[in-house]
Amino acid sequence: MRVVNANDCDPQYLDAVADLERQSFADAWSAQSFAAERQAGRLWYAFEDERLVGYLVMWKIDCECEIANLAVDPACRRQGVGTALLTHALGCGATYFYLEVRISNIAARALYHKHGFVQYAVRKNYYRYPKEDALLLCREVSSC
Repeated sequence: MRVVNANDCDPQYLDAVADLERQSFADAWSAQSFAAERQAGRLWYAFEDERLVGYLVMWKIDCECEIANLAVDPACRRQGVGTALLTHALGCGATYFYLEVRISNIAARALYHKHGFVQYAVRKNYYRYPKEDALLLCREVSSC
């Protein structure tokens, strides 16, 4: 498994990312959103051989990093792809990491818990389709 910045890859993978987003989330980001994240250097891909199996969007400012979006190909879940992407993010040099997750997304919640994230709040009706609460999670690693 290798995790690489999208800017180091052919832009053609954006279509695969947008497709994976639609498979993973009811309230999917647009292809234009991913293109903007790629251009800003905030989009990362996970590859198994030459096949795109997941992606991550992370926003890092100073000592803080937000995991804005993470998805794994449904055929590749529970095979370490999410762990590889999350481990990459946790190695970015930030001290504090934040994310939101659907309350019903048990698999993602287990992944984040396994990597030391803890719940600090609930955002009521955060997700629109379907309407659902978000759990706000954070993790502190080390000083900047």
